Amino acid sequence: MVITLAITPILSIETSNAYSEYASRQDTKFLPAQYTNEIDDAQPPQIVSVTNITTPPNYNEPVPINVTVTDDVQVDTVVLNYSDGTTSFNLTMTKEEELYNATIPALPWNTQVQYWVYANDTSGKWNSSGLYSYRVADYDPPTISDLDIFHLPMYPEFNETVAVYAKITNPKNASPINLQKSQLFYWNGSLLYPPYSVRFDLAPLPPLGDWYVAKIPPFPWKTQVWYSVYAEDWAKNNATSGQKSYEIKDSHGPSISNLSHTPNSPQYNETVKISTNVFEPENASGVSQVILSYFNGIKWDNITMTGQGTYTAQIPKLPWNTNVTYKVYARDKAQKLATSDTRNYIVTDSYAPTIANLNWNPKEPKTNTPVVVTAFVSEPATASGTSLVILSYGAGFAWTNITMTKSNGVYTAQIPGFKNATYVKFKIHAKDNAGNSATSPVQEYMVKPSEPSISLPPTFIIIIIIVLILVAATAIIARRKPKKRRSKYLREID
Repeated sequence: MVITLAITPILSIETSNAYSEYASRQDTKFLPAQYTNEIDDAQPPQIVSVTNITTPPNYNEPVPINVTVTDDVQVDTVVLNYSDGTTSFNLTMTKEEELYNATIPALPWNTQVQYWVYANDTSGKWNSSGLYSYRVADYDPPTISDLDIFHLPMYPEFNETVAVYAKITNPKNASPINLQKSQLFYWNGSLLYPPYSVRFDLAPLPPLGDWYVAKIPPFPWKTQVWYSVYAEDWAKNNATSGQKSYEIKDSHGPSISNLSHTPNSPQYNETVKISTNVFEPENASGVSQVILSYFNGIKWDNITMTGQGTYTAQIPKLPWNTNVTYKVYARDKAQKLATSDTRNYIVTDSYAPTIANLNWNPKEPKTNTPVVVTAFVSEPATASGTSLVILSYGAGFAWTNITMTKSNGVYTAQIPGFKNATYVKFKIHAKDNAGNSATSPVQEYMVKPSEPSISLPPTFIIIIIIVLILVAATAIIARRKPKKRRSKYLREID
């Protein structure tokens, strides 16, 4: 807004100085009488209605100055003098109708402009206006284009800081961007809560020039992060960009470590405990499932492991000499899969076969009578199995070995007959396919002499039979003979 006032100025100290600067460059005949000490009855030009700027102009607005100058003779020259605080400028004003006009060019924001008008007439009389001033304003907010806002990385992980870049500009001569007030606002999905804020810094991006950058800290997986740019300049104009967003990703599977099994060399009759550590960093999606996969010699089987941090599962008992291969799969809630390295073990058998029900027949053999030795030798179904059973016997200092044969689960071998009074000892050795062996306690027996055989003539045998029949018949008859009755007299006494 431009207001024109009619004034009769009094020459101030500042005006006098500026005037002296101009007049010093002119011929002295043009100086006002008060500076030349000339006495003249003619009046100097009258300067009235100088434009007074009461509303500061914008940094991009030139300022037209109008003034009315009259003289009782004839106005010669009207000059507008203005200063931008460092340099003083003179503009010869032109007359249009009754007004003299000149334009102060657009000047940078916050420039303190001082101006005044002086004029002379054809008789060489000078006069000047009062001093006027204004400060250049900036009414335009900073420019923030949504196309000039982006974040890196484009798809941030749960553990990544996100840098937001913004191109914030003000035109030349406008007030600079105030870094202390310009901020990045961000929030995690809802404006119902006060957003967080962080200040911008300048970040050169050749060849794109200077950009403003602010950093958003990491957020948990699957968080929807929204942000907008707020800019303010030193003239306190502000602007806010549109909203932009990104979602936090988790593109890495869990970490699997310390995979091991216990016992280290499991037996065929032992289950095997598999343990491992499965870990997801803070803010990641978290462990969803851990699976133990093992090859049992025929096929792969899967078992869901249990735990938190440390996960365990049991591989069931497997037959001797099975080469077990195993590994662990871990999946997180973002459906990212991780696989451990492969481990293995071989099922062992360190137990000897069982020897039971050791027996021999006859128990007291006679001279030259063979003895049959039997025993049950067994191993569990998943053990290595019996490979060899030996009967070892001795009738002196030397031992003799005989491989026993199996029939219906019973191992059998025969010790040959020995002469009378021979002391015989024996034992059984059993060995399985894993190289384990067992030996029964030593058994023993003494060979008895044979009884002499008696030969009787047939006639003698017939006589003995007849005698035995007669003796038996007599005994039967005697048992059946009735007893005598007692007399009545005896019964009464009784």
